[in-house]
Amino acid sequence: MKSLPSDLETAAQRFGSELAWRPSDARRVIEFLRDAGYAVLGVEIWTSEGASPKVWGWSVFEVHYDGDWHQFVQENAARALSELEKPLPTQGLVNLTWIDETERGK
Repeated sequence: MKSLPSDLETAAQRFGSELAWRPSDARRVIEFLRDAGYAVLGVEIWTSEGASPKVWGWSVFEVHYDGDWHQFVQENAARALSELEKPLPTQGLVNLTWIDETERGK
């Protein structure tokens, strides 16, 4: 994967190999991934509970892939961004799951 911009990497909170961001930074990560051609498949809302996160919820959207990768990326980004409009817990963090086109069928 193309590396995340350093400011977004620095803004992330790490939980092992997983990253999570404040909602405003997560919006920028989703936009970066969209523009780089990655499809954001899911969003989880976390809060920090020491070394591991507490999961508060997750997205349930599913975008059907019709053979147009660009459209698939755009629609997933729009759905992921809409998840950030929902009420979040105080100190909520956003974890994202994404893939590139080569990972789609795996």
